[in-house]
Amino acid sequence: MDALFSFRAPPDLKEVDVQGIDSLVGEFVGPTLTLSYDYGRFSNSLSEEEFDGNWTIIDGFRARIARRGNYCGVHFPEVKQAFQAKDPPGVKEPAEEKASREERVLLDEESQRIEKQLGRMKIWNSLTMSIEMDVADAEFCEMIFRTIKFTK
Repeated sequence: MDALFSFRAPPDLKEVDVQGIDSLVGEFVGPTLTLSYDYGRFSNSLSEEEFDGNWTIIDGFRARIARRGNYCGVHFPEVKQAFQAKDPPGVKEPAEEKASREERVLLDEESQRIEKQLGRMKIWNSLTMSIEMDVADAEFCEMIFRTIKFTK
């Protein structure tokens, strides 16, 4: 799988196995901190009611860096845009020279019917990275968060 983003972190962190349900997740553990990330549609938004924070720009994307106790995080609400497929899987446009006019009309009508049912929605993926430390250090967290780079 191609990397969706990269970041720099202390060399003493070791990657541990974690399993995501509907997103790409990762976790790195060190002697004094745990760094984790969740890349998908439903990552933690670090809501303003629960976390103190501010909005900024990192690698050209809007991000919110937030803190609560010894936990700090960064949330990118819109990092990769995907569109729902115009034609659902299984509905293939036949080669024009091989399909009769009637077949093309039927397939086109079916595609339009399914597209209306599903809608044509913009779907945004988001990224949340968090660091939990033994001792809170907001500047250290922000330094790591600012190294995040997204694959273009």
